[in-house]
Amino acid sequence: MKIVAVGVSTGGPTIIEKIVKKIEKAQKGSIVVCLHMQEDIIESFVSRISSISNLPVEITKDKQELKKGKIYICDTHKNILYKNINKKEFFQFSNKQDGFKPDIDIFFESLADEKSDSHNIMAVILSGIGEDGVKGLMSLREKGAVTLASDKDSSIVYGMPKRAKEIGAAAKVLSLDEIIKEMELFINE
Repeated sequence: MKIVAVGVSTGGPTIIEKIVKKIEKAQKGSIVVCLHMQEDIIESFVSRISSISNLPVEITKDKQELKKGKIYICDTHKNILYKNINKKEFFQFSNKQDGFKPDIDIFFESLADEKSDSHNIMAVILSGIGEDGVKGLMSLREKGAVTLASDKDSSIVYGMPKRAKEIGAAAKVLSLDEIIKEMELFINE
């Protein structure tokens, strides 16, 4: 199964709304969004984007199996790990703490460590302050995943994607519209 993993912080809700409106289908996999957001508003955010999305949208749950054709928004109460045991792909909550919940690096690193068919991963860093996700993006690129970052014009805050570009973690730096096209092609090929 293919996975498109998205890491986003400042400006994330508006960007994620644009993505879910434009992605028509995900026949070959799922989209997982690690969004830095307050715990008390994640449920209302997921409810709102569910109403405009072409795909079902869910908050991740512990031990939840990934299914094709869905968008998962990482729970903000715990950090999320990707696990692959006997070809069963699922989420697992983690007590690892690195500052953010969900921590993009922790999720991306778990994908790099656990998903042996890394050519079936696309990882994307979008708008945000700082460097969360950049180290994990580099690990995924080194394993053969497709790695993208948003350009300056598409970012509310050009911190995380700028850093991904600077260290070479992003194979391509694209506009948000170009990223959405790449995501939809990848998840349906």
